[in-house]
Amino acid sequence: MQGLIFLENRNVMKQINLPHGVIVKAPGLLPMLFKPAELAEELGIPARTLSDWLKIGIPHQRDQRNHIWIKGQEFITWAKGNQSQKSVRQKLNDNEGRCFRCKRVVIMESIKVT
Repeated sequence: MQGLIFLENRNVMKQINLPHGVIVKAPGLLPMLFKPAELAEELGIPARTLSDWLKIGIPHQRDQRNHIWIKGQEFITWAKGNQSQKSVRQKLNDNEGRCFRCKRVVIMESIKVT
């Protein structure tokens, strides 16, 4: 299951999926500082993706030369905190169905059984 990150942009919620590979590889990161390009290579993701994640809240720090450094352990904590939890299956009644688009339970009307 992929992790989800939610960010608020002008009062609109946007959903970003953490790739499964990131969720699997993140716990193996060493407790050291990584440059964004090094971390992206370690996780197997494009550097551009990591720079987008920096804008939405990956914990990082800057040195005197304004270079970005990401602590491996803090990234692990951040990634774990943004994983989605398994959804609880809800038993549906005979007149209910699940919307494929919004995943909500809806009441079905004029049901025809074929």
